[in-house]
Amino acid sequence: QWAAMHARMVPKIPHVYLFRLDAANADLGFGYVFLSYVPDGSPVRKRMLFASSREQCKKELGASYFVHDLSGSSADELSWAAFQTHVADGKK
Repeated sequence: QWAAMHARMVPKIPHVYLFRLDAANADLGFGYVFLSYVPDGSPVRKRMLFASSREQCKKELGASYFVHDLSGSSADELSWAAFQTHVADGKK
């Protein structure tokens, strides 16, 4: 489904994507990946609103459930290969 998300990224329109991981934690259940796409060239007002609401969104949904958090300004920064590198580097 990562490829489907990647194909839906629209230039100049910020998006948030949430993915559930297959591995479950005994305490919290399934972990999630929080992806935020804020492309260069998107209107300043949209970027500012997105930035100000991003952390609130994670907090409301339960920040402890998000085991990975990636942000990017281009689709390539949020590709499957970029996510695999992120995980391999031990980043959260």
